[in-house]
Parts: sequence; structure tokens; C-alpha cells
Amino acid sequence: MTETSDVLILGAGIAGVTLALELANAGRSVTVLERRHVGAGSSSLNAGGVRQQFSQELNVRVASRTVERIASFRERYGEDIGHRQVGYLLAYESAADEDLLRAAMAVQNRCDVPTRPLTLDEVAEVVPGIDVGGLRGAVFCPTDGYVDPRATVTGFGRAARRAGARFVLAEITAIEVSGNRAVAVVAGGQRFSAAAVVNAAGPWAARLARLYGADLPITPMRSEIFVLDHALVQGRVTPMVLDYQLGLAFHTEGRGLLISAGITDPVPEAPPTVSPDPEHFADVRARIARRLPETAGYGLAQSWAGLIEVTPDNNPIIGWTHLDNLFTIAGFSGHGMCLAPGLAPEAARLLQGERPQLPIEAYGLERFTGRPSIQAEELWSGARAYELRQHAQGDRHHDVM
Repeated sequence: MTETSDVLILGAGIAGVTLALELANAGRSVTVLERRHVGAGSSSLNAGGVRQQFSQELNVRVASRTVERIASFRERYGEDIGHRQVGYLLAYESAADEDLLRAAMAVQNRCDVPTRPLTLDEVAEVVPGIDVGGLRGAVFCPTDGYVDPRATVTGFGRAARRAGARFVLAEITAIEVSGNRAVAVVAGGQRFSAAAVVNAAGPWAARLARLYGADLPITPMRSEIFVLDHALVQGRVTPMVLDYQLGLAFHTEGRGLLISAGITDPVPEAPPTVSPDPEHFADVRARIARRLPETAGYGLAQSWAGLIEVTPDNNPIIGWTHLDNLFTIAGFSGHGMCLAPGLAPEAARLLQGERPQLPIEAYGLERFTGRPSIQAEELWSGARAYELRQHAQGDRHHDVM
């Protein structure tokens, strides 16, 4: 037998669950297929950063809507998703980085995002125990912050289920195509069909696309998180800090300190899970101690790793792709938590044949074969300068946020 619904979403990460919630609230019958459980993939394995500090206006406006949704989550859905609206600070060391961040700040300010420059004295006030040596300055947005990523994904998933979305835990093994339509998805020995099929599989989106004979320009890359066993001595909650000089992102995590780091090596055949590299931690700890000297004696409390899905221009792919009834929402390039919740209502409108309120058609796949409809997102990584410098020296480690 074939189970039928209006929309079949492949993947229960942050993009899949937020889109399922919007469609279910719009009265559509929605089925979500997920290999293991809601949030089992990479959406739960990041640092949880929620920022509006992007270089492209469309990304800024979408991220602002994400911040609004995240800030009202407890009131709307009655759950604590660990939202800490304590700001997001981007610290830099070079004039080139300053020019990039100041230009992006001007875009953000035009979108009513209150990003502002900080002096080094102000940086020292905002981040307890920081050594500002080597830094040139920073920009800071007080309405940014971070969340508990697992709680956020599962919270949106529960809201979608209450709205009527159905979740089925089964691994997809085949996608049947007839003419120019996906007529069935086979998972767990069952067949599922829908008027619209949505590829929301994140780092595995390109692999799924091959099942229906298509190609998505999405490359999975590793992302690692290390949590130190102490918080900063002064005990204050820090903002999320992205350090261009050291190539690290960090924020307080309970009684510890969370550090986001990554490896630029692509993982073409993304496995179901990935593990952190213990040897990489030694390098990360040495770097964080340069910025936060008191951490030199801290130990490792826990660590994990995931995958991010990177596109050539570091912007997501949203819209109808490859087949008449095949919709893609993937390729967030490390900003899924920042963009997907704000983008989901717009993607739901586009998927249902309605006109989006924001020009998200710019995220269409056709931009890679014709004239680009959006410029590359230059703030996709908080350590572009560090990455380039380390690549020149033959070291491929950098932050991925």
C-alpha cells in the first residue's frame, strides 16, 4: 500500500520541522520521513548560534524573522529551548576584515538590526577574561545570541506534530520517478507519495537527489564542538563570540565553555554520523587559551561532531528543483539555525503557489547556471581570514559557524 499526503518532507532537521509546522498550520496533510529521530542529524550538533549579522540583505531579513520566532518560542509553544539573547560579537584583527564587517553592518542597520562597533575596551567589558591582544576591534549585535540546538529542533518538531504533521522513522532507500514527477518514496519497506516532495535532508540532500537522478551543488563538511569543564572564572554568561584571528567561536554552556571549530575537508559521501577528532582538540585548546588565558588549565568535558551542507556561494537552495513536484530546502552552509525558522513561512508560501513576502526566489537553484540572483554570503564563516592564512601554511583547520 502507498501512504499519501499533500506534502512529503524528507528530513527532520531544523528546515524540515519548521516547514512541516507551517504547512500543517496551513491545513496541509504533512508526512515527515526521518532516518532515526527528530533532530538526529546535524541540526542538533552545532553551537546553536542565532545571528542576524550577514552580508546579504535577504539573509539579514530572514535571520531577523528567525530571531522573532525564537524569542517568542516559550510564550507560543510553552517550551524552553535555551534561548540566550546575550548578543553575538565578531572580533577581527585586519583592516580587510574591518572593511568587510563594517560594510555588512551598514546592510544590517538598514534592516533595523542594531549592530554596532565596539572598541577593545568595550570588548573586554562584554567578554570576561578576554585578552584583546592582536585584535583591531569588533562588531556586536545585542539582539543576537544562541539556543540549545537539540531543544530547538525537537521543540519545533513537537509543535508540528501537535499541528497535525505525521513523523515516520524509516530510512529512505528509493525514490520512484515517472515522467517528470517523483511518484513515490520508499522507506522502511513502505511507499509514500505526495503532491509535493521536499528534499530537506541537509548534508544528505545531494545523496537523496541522486536517487531521483539529479545533482545538487551541496558539499558536506565536518563541524566539531568541544565543551570545556569550567566556565569563565567571573561566571558571567558570554555572548557568542566569533574570533576572526583565531578561527574559533565560543560561548558559555552551563558550567562550561563551548567552542565551535571545524575542518574544511569535504565529506563527499556523508556518513550517518561523524565523530570529533581528539587530536584537533589540542590545537583548539591552544588557540582558545591565547584569547582566554584562564582556560589553559581547563579540561574537556564533552565533544561531538556533525556535518554542514555548503553551497558554492554559501547561500541555501530553496524552491522547485529537478522535477515538477520536487522542492528543495537545503544547503544552509552552516546557518540553518539562523535562517531556517525565519525562512519556513516564506518557503511554505512558495511551495503552495503563493507569493512570498520576501524575494526568496533569489535562493533558486538556477542561480548556479545563469546570472546569480544573490551574491555570495561573505560572513558564512567567522574565520575567513584565519582560514585563508592557515591554508597558505598548509593547515586546514578553521571554525565553521
